[in-house]
Amino acid sequence: MAAVDPLGGRGVADLRDIVQLVEEDLARVEELFEAQFRSDVGLVGEIGRYIREGGGKRIRPALLLLGCRLCGYRGELPRPCCTTTSSTRPPSGAASAA
Repeated sequence: MAAVDPLGGRGVADLRDIVQLVEEDLARVEELFEAQFRSDVGLVGEIGRYIREGGGKRIRPALLLLGCRLCGYRGELPRPCCTTTSSTRPPSGAASAA
């Protein structure tokens, strides 16, 4: 059986090609993320919306999911971990505690 070229002969993957490998899992991560910030406390929901809509919070979850795939794992466990990696990182430009 001949190997299938997922890049269609382009030879180099771009970010879309890479993220597409875990697109379904990332959609589930978004659902979990939204559920985790549902609250009767208005500020909690507002913070969740701010984090979700801020963008730029998807690279770490994608890398975690890709790493799991690389190691052969395809279960549910990484998804909650992905929401944690998205919501606990300090904001860009925050001083490090070095």
